[in-house]
Amino acid sequence: MNESFDVAVVGYGPTGMAAAGLLGRYGHRVVVIERWASLYGLPRFTHLDDETLRTLQAICDIDTAIADSTPSHYRWVNGKDEVLLELIPPPTRLCYPTANSIYQPDIEDALDTRLRELPNVEIRQGWILTDLRQGADGVELVVAPWRAREADESGRTTLRAKYVIGADGSNSLVRRKLGVQQIDRGFREQWVNIDAEWLHERPAEFDIAKQYCDPARGHMYMGIGRRRQRFEFAVLDGEDPAELTEPEHVWQWLARTHGLGQSDLRILRHVSYTFEGRQAVPWRRGRVLLAGDAAHVMPPYLGQGACSGIRDAANLSWKLHAILTGRSDDGLLDTYQRERSPHVGALIGMAIELGEIANMRDAAAAEQRDAAFKAGLVPPPVALPPLKDGILQSPPAGPAVGRVAPQGWLVRNGRRERGDEIIGGDFRLVLAPGVHDTFTPAQNRLRALLDVGVLDLGGAIEDLDGVYGAFLKEQNADAVLIRPDHIVFGVASASGAGELLEQLAEMLGVPTTDGESDAFSVHPLHRTWASEPTPIPPGLDPGSRAAALHRAMPFTRLVENGMDPADARELLRVTADGAEWVSAATEIGARQLERAETAARLGRTVTALEAARAALAAFNFAQMSEDRDTDVKRAAYDRYLEAVRAYGRLRGPGFEEVRIPYANGALVGWLSLPDRRADAAVAVWGGLNGWGANYLAMADALNARGIACLLAEGPGQGAPRLHDGIHLRPDTIGGFSKFVDFLLDDPRVGDRVGVWGNSFGGLFAAHTAARDDRVAACVIVSGPAEKVIVRPVPGVADSVLALFGTDSVDEANAYLDTLHFGEGRMALTQPTLVLHGGHDPLQGPRSQELFLAATRDPRSSTVTWPDGEHVIYNHAAERNALVADFFQEILGQQS
Repeated sequence: MNESFDVAVVGYGPTGMAAAGLLGRYGHRVVVIERWASLYGLPRFTHLDDETLRTLQAICDIDTAIADSTPSHYRWVNGKDEVLLELIPPPTRLCYPTANSIYQPDIEDALDTRLRELPNVEIRQGWILTDLRQGADGVELVVAPWRAREADESGRTTLRAKYVIGADGSNSLVRRKLGVQQIDRGFREQWVNIDAEWLHERPAEFDIAKQYCDPARGHMYMGIGRRRQRFEFAVLDGEDPAELTEPEHVWQWLARTHGLGQSDLRILRHVSYTFEGRQAVPWRRGRVLLAGDAAHVMPPYLGQGACSGIRDAANLSWKLHAILTGRSDDGLLDTYQRERSPHVGALIGMAIELGEIANMRDAAAAEQRDAAFKAGLVPPPVALPPLKDGILQSPPAGPAVGRVAPQGWLVRNGRRERGDEIIGGDFRLVLAPGVHDTFTPAQNRLRALLDVGVLDLGGAIEDLDGVYGAFLKEQNADAVLIRPDHIVFGVASASGAGELLEQLAEMLGVPTTDGESDAFSVHPLHRTWASEPTPIPPGLDPGSRAAALHRAMPFTRLVENGMDPADARELLRVTADGAEWVSAATEIGARQLERAETAARLGRTVTALEAARAALAAFNFAQMSEDRDTDVKRAAYDRYLEAVRAYGRLRGPGFEEVRIPYANGALVGWLSLPDRRADAAVAVWGGLNGWGANYLAMADALNARGIACLLAEGPGQGAPRLHDGIHLRPDTIGGFSKFVDFLLDDPRVGDRVGVWGNSFGGLFAAHTAARDDRVAACVIVSGPAEKVIVRPVPGVADSVLALFGTDSVDEANAYLDTLHFGEGRMALTQPTLVLHGGHDPLQGPRSQELFLAATRDPRSSTVTWPDGEHVIYNHAAERNALVADFFQEILGQQS
């Protein structure tokens, strides 16, 4: 087992599950430590609100999780059954009822199922934390098996994590190890809890939750979803809770109070609980943070205990993600308690106030209480408080700042989905029509770097119930920026929309300079997955085929070209341990494709699309491992092709396969259209082995800017080569212009075309731009301008020989001699952008210089990332944003 992790989560209750799921979804390596060997299987909390369900929808099959739930209505009455208070939830705008009676095991089963599908999350149930030690760069956790209710020290082991989340409940061992104290809010009441299952249809009177504020003995009941019921009653002074929880007494109380017996109910459990209000101070010590009941406990009268723990997990997870990816330093974690503690403190206070009403034992005081309620002298309960401090627009430009943003139903390509699932991204930006067009190139780069999903209300996605449009109108705003935990960061008018991104970036520590050269050459804006290239694993023979594949397809490249980060880590790990690359990648792809098909059957289109993309990427890397055109490569390519087609079927009419008759077969491509009418189009080419849908992320960047994208496979590439035997030759290099013909003939994509070539495809793009004056803009990423000479070294020359369809090194070199872009051979008359990585092992700076020397337009430029890999895999988001902005600026200009 891998004993080093990004985050260790101690505790596998709802808070720990949510934290592990959210961090695992980001791709971080997470370990969960939980002393109990299995899930509890019985309900403790029975209520979740709409905000909490919205968070959980990202990390489980939410519809299955809440299949047994019902909307909740809470009535408070006195000892005479006279109504004091009706807590009727207001209409919701989050796609769920505001208050929900749920069955906790259903929620936990759904979360556990999804977590166990994540290979980057390791769940160690039956293990207990015995010690933790913090260092400058991480935390050591000493853990041992939990047997016979004690730690088995003989099995003790040490784990390491960059950060630790203590979500191990109200008696938190993590909190004790940190020496963190608790503030007691002065409330303590003991009640007996009885959970039961109905043996017949539930009587209508039990469909609501009802709190009896009877000074003789408070009691209550509430549903646990549809088929189960909770009953509770107070333990009075001098009574023994152990006697009150005896089965005989429980049945007597149910019969006496509600007229219910063993023909009505099956008792699931009967225990006593102590209700308290406490807060830990502080919630953070160094790299260890407390969450959920480890940080705060509250009486149950608001039903906000579990909700608050899941809010903690949502707040922490996106901040840890920003830190672990290098976007922010860990000073960001100082905002965790600043944001969450006042919110939780207010809820504890509200719950205590209700608890004092429910537990009033003085009969005279209870009569005065009842009279005040009947006279309307008791103010109604206040709404949940907003956040007041932290990562929020300052000063706030509207009342929504710090509050939960709405989530409406959206329709895309005829499919109805919850809004977060369609908008995507980490942060989310809702824009009035036309506002997106006002963003500067620098602001668009920030949008990409911060992973901001955009809902343009002027685009093709339908705001089905008008929720988002109404929200903008209520805020008198044209833009709303929403955090990953669904809190509104800020609102703005059209003129200030881009500034929201700038202020967020400043708060997170992401530079916002407009100077492209400085921003990209001196200080990369965003350390993505690619910022930590995967080294060749220790013990792997540097001269082996496995090592060669690890060098050719590092983690950065796998993720940049669409693999799920967890899949990428798995592929590198198992192949380092001896697994065959094609088989391992194919197995991963098949697993993701099955996940996509399952999600599609259940109507979960966004999940299906994500899984299909991960599947086609895995199949693509399977075929890429075979340099020569073997049967194994063709079979792997065909699996990839079918996965792309499956993805296309899920995408609908905005993504279509293109076949252009050529020679004795056809050139192939995938046309990806933006949600709004395309202003222009760009053809994108890969190189020797990575083709077509390998570059879906580039299509995403172009589509987001209103530009259509044709992911093309030309002569010597993909299906033209493997299916039709169309290879690259001096007389077929002009075949790449066929894609320009196609785009200019399609009335849906405007009348201006650019070309974008990656690796060897950069040479194809340069040739096409130089030969075809209809090309209005050109981008070359890590392309070879210098003369390439193939050496007769086994394995090294295979990809080039396959490109040309020859076994002769001399013949391949003769072809290459006609294609290089040496000084004075060709001119690039259109604006051209040349990108280069300073750590590129395949192309040196000379190629960049030669391409730039061939340009004639003063708008041409070159950008170098000093630490950039080949094709700048390790700065993919920056690269795509920069290139897409370049095309938007050039192709948007009139001739």
